[in-house]
Amino acid sequence: MTTNTLAASISEVLSETITEYPIQAFPMIVANAINKSAFYHQVPHAVAGQTYLAQMAYMAQSYINAPSDKKKDGQPCSLAILTIFPSGEGKDVCKDDAAKIIKEIDDVSLESFREEVDEWKSSTQKNKGARPHSPQSIFMRATTQGLLKHMSLSPSSSYIWSTGEGGYVFGGFSLQSDMKGDSLSTLTDLIDRGTVITNLGGEDSSYISNKRFCLDISVQDVVVKKVLNDEMFRNQGFMARFLFASPKPLAYKPRTYEETKLKPYDDHDLQMYWDLCKALLDRSSHLKTRSVISKNEDADRLHHEYNEFIRKESDLLSEGVYVEIAPFAKRTQQYVLRVAAVFAFFEGKDEIDYITMKNAILIVKYSLDQWLLYLTQNKKSLDTILLEWMRAKVQSGTTQFKVSTLNQYGPEQIRTCEIRKLAVKILLEKNLIKYTDDKEKFVELVGSTK
Repeated sequence: MTTNTLAASISEVLSETITEYPIQAFPMIVANAINKSAFYHQVPHAVAGQTYLAQMAYMAQSYINAPSDKKKDGQPCSLAILTIFPSGEGKDVCKDDAAKIIKEIDDVSLESFREEVDEWKSSTQKNKGARPHSPQSIFMRATTQGLLKHMSLSPSSSYIWSTGEGGYVFGGFSLQSDMKGDSLSTLTDLIDRGTVITNLGGEDSSYISNKRFCLDISVQDVVVKKVLNDEMFRNQGFMARFLFASPKPLAYKPRTYEETKLKPYDDHDLQMYWDLCKALLDRSSHLKTRSVISKNEDADRLHHEYNEFIRKESDLLSEGVYVEIAPFAKRTQQYVLRVAAVFAFFEGKDEIDYITMKNAILIVKYSLDQWLLYLTQNKKSLDTILLEWMRAKVQSGTTQFKVSTLNQYGPEQIRTCEIRKLAVKILLEKNLIKYTDDKEKFVELVGSTK
């Protein structure tokens, strides 16, 4: 594939805001299953797609690593998924479809564990060894400290905290107490590296290495807004790790009696997805170490183009689209590789090719565009904030402003040199302010009187 073809293709993906959840980006068998789950449970495609993506990552992370531009041995393909959607509106039953096979496997493991415990309890041997540890790997309710303790002892290597009651995660003890900072660091370390060391003393100390951890959270809008206003959540970059969707609930649409008689467990497309999950997990179960799914050259070029796009659109002086959510945008430069690796795993590919990389970019760009819409709705632009501040100062008698001190004495939102330069530049271009001296050190409002 030529460089020109690559450039044209990535331009198609990046040129416009993605407003519809890109289910066409998923491997075909998975995309068909998402369509059917959305139909049966009457939810937007984004609700079904998000939880399928999380469960796919959970299955893949035991067997593969994603490529990394920073580490030769790759990075976890673990994902954090966040969906804003009212509770009781179909997310959990979509998860039942997406996680059917892995839940069955987890149930078998837990039943075997219970038998081992019963045998251990009934044993009269003096040296019967330590009590067996639970292999449980799927959690709906937990605390960070509880997860750590469990993971440090459990023989399992792959875990997922998946819940339709996200308020329990964000509003639970771990993230509301004085241990919030430690809990956030722990969760980010688990997602990013799969390795955590805590030195809290006694039984609270933990060492976890070479594990994998996914988050799949559905939550109500009011909970997310509260979290985003929390300084610690913002500063630690926890929320920037989530692939995000905030779809509107579907409007009422009449269904025929015949449609209501159709059941997910009888559906051909869902059965095809479940068969694929069984085949992948059975085929991969013999692997003793995780292999790195690398990028071929076409995929690598496409990833480079995406990285350059993010760099430009996160840059203040370039007035990029993602300036106001730059930490979120920059995080996707590596996270897109995780999505691509998961897709390649489900497609049975040994490497990430051009099409798989393009599809992964579609997913992460949709998330970015969702974050941008959600975080900037009803939010004033930086130049508007500066303009309103200057107008208020003029009303109190100030006629001109020293440009170099606006970031020191101006409104709080522009108190960095880069943001001040950008806000002033935009107001000058809009002809709302003008320089009052040849050296361009002072400005005044256009139309103001000295």
